[in-house]
Amino acid sequence: MKRIAGFRWDGSGKTISYMVIDEHYQIRCVPVIKKLDTENQKKFQDEAEKVIQEFFTEIENIHRTNSDAIKIEYRIVAHGSPAALFQTKMHKPSKQTEYVKEKFFEQHERVNQKNGNGSLQLAKSQWRAKLKKPALTEFNDGLYRLHVVKKKKNNAYQCHLWALTLHATKSNYKKLLKKLTKALLPAQDSQKAKKKRRAA
Repeated sequence: MKRIAGFRWDGSGKTISYMVIDEHYQIRCVPVIKKLDTENQKKFQDEAEKVIQEFFTEIENIHRTNSDAIKIEYRIVAHGSPAALFQTKMHKPSKQTEYVKEKFFEQHERVNQKNGNGSLQLAKSQWRAKLKKPALTEFNDGLYRLHVVKKKKNNAYQCHLWALTLHATKSNYKKLLKKLTKALLPAQDSQKAKKKRRAA
C-alpha cells in the first residue's frame, strides 16, 4: 500500500482531523483539524458533512495522479474509552458520533462507486489501541526528533494522526519509529550536507 490516509473524530474535543502520507512517509495532504459547533445540531451536521466531503475530495485528487489504492485508517468513537466502540446501553455512541460515522461510510461508498470498487480500502478494523503514556510520549518525541511534527502547542493532534495513520500500538510503536528513522534520516542528512556545501 503506497498511500495511507488517517481520519479521526475526537468525541471529547468535538473535532475531525485527517491527513494522507505516501510510501516515503511524506505528507500528501496537509494535516487538517476542524472543531465543530455542537450547540446547534443542524450546524454541526452541516459542518461535519462538509469536512468529511473535503477529506474524500483530497483523496480523490491524490488518486487521480496515481491509480493505486489508498488505505484509510480511521477512528470514530464517542470518547477515548475503547468501550465506546460497542453498541451497549452504557456506552452507546452519541448522535454526533453516529452522524460522523454515517457520513464517513456514505462518502467512502460514493467515492468507491465513482472511481471503481477498491480504489479506497478501509482498514480491516477501526483503530482501537490508542497510544497512552508513556508509549505516546516516546512516540511523540520520536516524531519531533525526526521533524515530522513541529513541537508546538497546537500540533498535538498531528501526533495522534500519525499514530492513527501508521496504526501504532503499544507493541509496535518502537518498530514504526525505527522504520521512520531509517526512511527519513538519510534524506535529512543529505539536505544538511548540501546546505553546508553551499555555505562553504
